Amino acid sequence: MKLNGRQAKKCPRCGNKCLLSQSRCEECGLIFSRLDYATNACAKKRIKAGEKEYVIYTNKYPADVKYWKLLLFSIFLGWFGVHHFYVGKYVRGILCIVGFILTLACTIFNAVLLKYIEMILFLPMALFALDWLFSITYIILHKYKVPVSLEVTSDGGVVV
Repeated sequence: MKLNGRQAKKCPRCGNKCLLSQSRCEECGLIFSRLDYATNACAKKRIKAGEKEYVIYTNKYPADVKYWKLLLFSIFLGWFGVHHFYVGKYVRGILCIVGFILTLACTIFNAVLLKYIEMILFLPMALFALDWLFSITYIILHKYKVPVSLEVTSDGGVVV
């Protein structure tokens, strides 16, 4: 990515283009070096607590998310959404489970009753299968975004 003919990067919080030499984003004020201390475990806690404004989605995997685990989970257990649960994307994980159940129901109980319902359920099943394939592709290409957050103390300070 280029900005005024120089190498640039995209801010993970606001999407603004920043020069590689910049230490912080001019638009939102994010200090890029703090992302080295951000963890997925803290992001999971914040997502469960409903504090999504403190969570940033980035494709630079933190130390507590292993690339090989994420890839294996997506390939072998991706139908169940395990790779989404592993990184804290709980809504997408639940949607994968629902999609798997719909696919299983339409496959096993392909009876006369489900003949008409199956046509209605085809679109969610196709989207579910595409999500699984796209997830694997994004993980291989290091484009899969993982939620990260900084640990915050009780007085509001950031643990570094």
